[in-house]
Amino acid sequence: ISQAQESRGVIIFTDPDYPGDMIRKNINDSIKNCKNAFIEKEKSKTSKKVGVEHANKQDLEEALLNCVTFEDYHQSDLTMQDFFDLKLNGNEESSALRKIIGKELKIGESNAKTLLKRCQMIGITRKDLMTLIEKNKK
Repeated sequence: ISQAQESRGVIIFTDPDYPGDMIRKNINDSIKNCKNAFIEKEKSKTSKKVGVEHANKQDLEEALLNCVTFEDYHQSDLTMQDFFDLKLNGNEESSALRKIIGKELKIGESNAKTLLKRCQMIGITRKDLMTLIEKNKK
């Protein structure tokens, strides 16, 4: 993967499940500046399985058009306390709200800690999150 990244670049496109998230995390931790494509679980599952291979062509193309690169140097003022204040953690509605944010930002569904890290790495600010939350309340 590191040779591919050096020569032509890498897009990480894993299944939207726990093993897929772990593979994505390990690759991103080991190899910098990979592009990441995400697809919603609902768009990539059958009655028995979850996997990218179950998505239709249009959803796959949309995911690839909306790749993000996670970089450590982006400036973000987000903290875990902001997640508590914005009800993204520690609230009955937190999981559903995080799902909406992940979908809007095209960075996948995740727990609070992972969403915070992803938001920080793409430069999302507290103000950006507040705007997204307000937009989706309507």
